[in-house]
Amino acid sequence: DMLSGSGHITVKADLALTLNANVDVTTASTGTISLDAEGGTLTMDGSVNVKADGSSLRVAASGDIVLGNLTGTNVSVITSGGAIVNADDTTKNVTATNLRLEADDAIGESDRHLTLNVSTVTANSMGTDSTGIYLTEDNAITVDTVSVTVTDFNADASTTDVTDASQSDLISDNGGNIVLVAKLGNITLNDGTDVSVPSAEDNTDGTAVSADDIGSILIDALAGSVVVNSDILSGSGHITLKAGTSMNLNTGVDVKTASAGTISLDAEDGALTMHGTVKVEASTSSLRVAASGNIVLGNLTATNVSVITSGGAITNAAGTSKNVTA
Repeated sequence: DMLSGSGHITVKADLALTLNANVDVTTASTGTISLDAEGGTLTMDGSVNVKADGSSLRVAASGDIVLGNLTGTNVSVITSGGAIVNADDTTKNVTATNLRLEADDAIGESDRHLTLNVSTVTANSMGTDSTGIYLTEDNAITVDTVSVTVTDFNADASTTDVTDASQSDLISDNGGNIVLVAKLGNITLNDGTDVSVPSAEDNTDGTAVSADDIGSILIDALAGSVVVNSDILSGSGHITLKAGTSMNLNTGVDVKTASAGTISLDAEDGALTMHGTVKVEASTSSLRVAASGNIVLGNLTATNVSVITSGGAITNAAGTSKNVTA
């Protein structure tokens, strides 16, 4: 174990860094934790616990990162040349208020998601060798802007702040899929927030979730609502939004893909409400809008369109251009 009451813990490796079975790395506010495999992989056993109680922690590598169990107020996991994966036998990969994920390759795996208990998340996978973002949250979660700063403790007893710049959205390049599942709470998708200090950082691009090329998107609140405040875009992958209760698509939201991608919006136990400026477009393909309660329609465009409610009415939202073009 590596333990501090409230001091900074900095572990740097010129090559790889390995934390073996049952290792704890622990400090508390105002201390931060920085783990950095500068020239290789960073591997944690599933029983490893890294905890910055009431503070921030950063895990960085130039190769793959295999995550144990991280706890902090603000957490950043970043690899410049690898993937971020869930170690065998973990309890919870990240417990935090704010989580920033950035990888050259995939973040999580389709059959083994990163497991989260966080309030706010942003993730960016460049998909160089492996692709996609796969996240499962315990409760409610919001996609928004996150920046994380830790303090490195140096050999001469000086300190240096290390900041991972503000990042927004869920972004997957190179045809990677995006999957965000919330087990017991709502999912809220926001545009992001511009940052002016210490330098100007633009995070407001009008998009909350973006998968390029054939990348598909699943946003699934198993027992809660889905609230969409910014665009959801795919090049030609499928877009599926599921809410265990209600779904709201708010002012100016676009949900767009193209053939052979389709769109499915489903409020399984509630109403599905679109603002009159909302555009849902599956170019030369198909889209389906379903609810168990009322459906308030914005503007739908596709070759084939289905709108179905098992227990409510279908009405025209105020300010629409054309409810259905098909």
